[in-house]
Amino acid sequence: MSLSEHDAQSALKRALALHQSGKLDAAEKIYDEILGNDETRSDVLTLLGTPYLWGGRTRTGLDCSGLVQTVFHAHGVELPRTAGDQALAGRAVGLAEVRAGDLLFFGLDGITHVAMYLGGTKLVEAANPTSGIQVSDMTYTWYRTNLYAAGRVSIGS
Repeated sequence: MSLSEHDAQSALKRALALHQSGKLDAAEKIYDEILGNDETRSDVLTLLGTPYLWGGRTRTGLDCSGLVQTVFHAHGVELPRTAGDQALAGRAVGLAEVRAGDLLFFGLDGITHVAMYLGGTKLVEAANPTSGIQVSDMTYTWYRTNLYAAGRVSIGS
């Protein structure tokens, strides 16, 4: 589905509202139309709107590494607590190889932030206390200039 940035953000907001009102099938359909279908991606999207909490690892509040840790824990994969340690837990992938569900690591002098790649130019992250868990666009300057590495964590055998 080819949508403008505005249309995609509007659709994601509709999907989030449907999800929060318990209409999970309708929300999943929108997620899949916009972003495609991926096991971890579907799980991370259920956390949209969760408040940001530094050091948080529950639905009460999550920080960036807590978000990633929570999503992978749901699939039986235990990851370290910090973004820097999470970068060492998976297999490094080149940016040309990145696919949905991969982790993107950011920072100028070492890794200070992690997000999950959704596809296209989209990622899900716990950016700050104002936004909580949100879908962000990688075309913004901060993401382009601070992208440090990408990694893939395998689920299952």
